[in-house]
Amino acid sequence: MDNPAIWSGKDTFNLSGTLTEQNGNDLTIARSGGLPPVQLESHSRTQVTVNGKSLSSGQLDQLPINSQVKAKFQLNGDEIIATELQVTGGGAK
Repeated sequence: MDNPAIWSGKDTFNLSGTLTEQNGNDLTIARSGGLPPVQLESHSRTQVTVNGKSLSSGQLDQLPINSQVKAKFQLNGDEIIATELQVTGGGAK
């Protein structure tokens, strides 16, 4: 994803919830309050931290299911691109 606007921080949205699924670069985050889950796509430039420690986006398979996630994301057409993921609880697999 080389669209500079995605990584500029402009028009960034936030969400938080529980990681329910991870498949390659796709993460599914369940939200509270009856809101539908969100599927985020990560890229090599996505900043990922697990319990405060950096993790490369190529290591997403190490994220424990049911961890709490705070995400910053941007919309790119019909894609929801994660620019930053903060994962807490459980540590890496």
